[in-house]
Amino acid sequence: MYLILRNIGRGTAWVWASRAASRIRISGVAWILLVLCQVSYAADAAAHGGRIDRHGGHNNRSQGNYHFHEGPLAGRTFDSKAEALEALAGLAEGGHAAHQTAPTAPGKIHPVLGVSVAPEVRHSVYDRSDYDYPASIEYQIVIRQGGIYSPYSMRCFSDVGATDIEHIVANSEAHDSGMGLRTRAERQQFASDLNNLTLAAPRLNRYEKRDKDPANWLPVNNRCWYVGKYLEIKRKYGLSMDQAEADAVLTVYRSCSTFKIIQPPCTGSE
Repeated sequence: MYLILRNIGRGTAWVWASRAASRIRISGVAWILLVLCQVSYAADAAAHGGRIDRHGGHNNRSQGNYHFHEGPLAGRTFDSKAEALEALAGLAEGGHAAHQTAPTAPGKIHPVLGVSVAPEVRHSVYDRSDYDYPASIEYQIVIRQGGIYSPYSMRCFSDVGATDIEHIVANSEAHDSGMGLRTRAERQQFASDLNNLTLAAPRLNRYEKRDKDPANWLPVNNRCWYVGKYLEIKRKYGLSMDQAEADAVLTVYRSCSTFKIIQPPCTGSE
């Protein structure tokens, strides 16, 4: 089973699932959901026709183009890889490649990051219940990132019960950056967006990172991945950054050669 599944789709996650099945107490229904989700994920990757490279994208052989899945250009499609890398380089050098699915919060648009730069404003009372998300989403996070670990600390866990679901752009940070003007349904959509979710040790999530932005907190590991995801989410939902936040994101962004996540050895990725 190990050798067969390793060559299908995102084999690392399959290998991890096989190894972990004996030590993680997951109900039969949850395990079935894990397998079905992985099959869907692998099928999607196969349909696109290529694994994600170090730039966060891949060649789509069926359509003859190049598509970004990760990093600041996530969701963008270009006619060729050369054109895609040119756009990525232009963004790093000061170009503007805006890509948003929501209205941008008021403020001056940053010429490089493509987000509004403005002071944080609490337009409405922050209610945590407006940002509800299903607890079962943690199993989707595990499949998506390839194991039960925290990208911030590179620490692996034997059970999801030992971790917290962590929002890369914290809910309260998003609320004060424009989400406070959105509907409850939009807030819950934001809170459940897998692109904005990872795992972390409870202490790190609740006491170290909390609702801080990159101006006040950066992870020791996977810093480029974190900043790439942070920028991706801010742009996707049209959320603003304050000046210190934008400066911190830009500093890290310009130092990165890739925004791909680095997995710890305990996932079997090395």
